[in-house]
Amino acid sequence: MAVDTFFVGALKGVGKVYLQTVLDCYSRHAWGRLYTSKLPVTSVHVLNETVLPFFEAHEARVYTILSDNGREFCGRPDHHPYELFLQLEGIEHRTTKVRRPQSNGFIERLHRTLNN
Repeated sequence: MAVDTFFVGALKGVGKVYLQTVLDCYSRHAWGRLYTSKLPVTSVHVLNETVLPFFEAHEARVYTILSDNGREFCGRPDHHPYELFLQLEGIEHRTTKVRRPQSNGFIERLHRTLNN
């Protein structure tokens, strides 16, 4: 499973709009939700409200999530909302190497497709 945040653009009266994207690297099934902030809470929300219920309905489990080192995904494991959520769900969190988006190529390709 790969996750990332994609800047969609700015809307008058709304401000910046971000797309939280999640991609199952095995099935290539993708989820996305629009948010007006790039916070750990939005990253947790998309997993908790959209992705994990899908896997539970199909009697499947998420074991590992790959993300970049963005603030919405990384921080002190004992205080960061995203890190704490993954610990509670029993999901291993792996991060890409710094300045190496190729390590998260599946989701980066999804972003290129959405951009075209």
